[in-house]
Amino acid sequence: LPPHDPSAEDYLLDFKLLQNLLRPGGDRIAMSILNIMLGIYSESYRENQLFLMTTLTETDEVLKMIETDPSLERNKHILEGCLTRPILHFRRSDIYYALSNFKMAAKELTAALKLDQKLIIIRYQRVKIWSDMNENDFNLRANKLISEWKIVIKESHSDSRQLKWAYAYMSIIMLEAFQFFTYEEAHKCSIKMEDSSKRQDELYGQLEDDFGGFGPLRKSVHNRFDLKASGTKERKFLDSIPKDKVKFTPPKNSG
Repeated sequence: LPPHDPSAEDYLLDFKLLQNLLRPGGDRIAMSILNIMLGIYSESYRENQLFLMTTLTETDEVLKMIETDPSLERNKHILEGCLTRPILHFRRSDIYYALSNFKMAAKELTAALKLDQKLIIIRYQRVKIWSDMNENDFNLRANKLISEWKIVIKESHSDSRQLKWAYAYMSIIMLEAFQFFTYEEAHKCSIKMEDSSKRQDELYGQLEDDFGGFGPLRKSVHNRFDLKASGTKERKFLDSIPKDKVKFTPPKNSG
């Protein structure tokens, strides 16, 4: 777009920014950042696995640049100080997720959290990936997952979109891992899910269930409660085990 075009505000890159990034003799980090931004935000590029792999390479190169020259991180002349290692790992996780490599996506988020524990969106994304992964040791991981979701709830704003997701996943985990949790605990989480969802509708409109695909997850919670209706063996067993009698040893490597 030409300079001062009024529609430029609707695009990721306006003419001025693109010109600065691609200027003759432009520095290597500017080109890497441009490639990373295109890989993350452009849907057409995300459909191209070769380009996504290139984007992974670019993020790795920028991480190496920062390691060599720490002054690049949070430098006010680069993305107005927003270039950080945690964010780069966060974006690498996005790319791995787009490539359906969920274990690597979670590992990148773990790397980001090691650098900055305060980025709650990163912890949220990691536990969400963990909760969606179908692994044989789900029951062993249940307590770990619940602990992580509780941290997300504690650190999130009371009106955060993350809360309804957290309570939905906690409901499902508690129903599935009935060796460790009671039906009542799961039910309380489902009520909090509904309360949070109602609040989101008030803030953002009635189509909030469609944001990020929450509607199917909410339906899954309802379906699981239907399956755990009164009289089933699972329900009786669920409420019969005192959770304080169950010893839990978390796995050594949580990813």
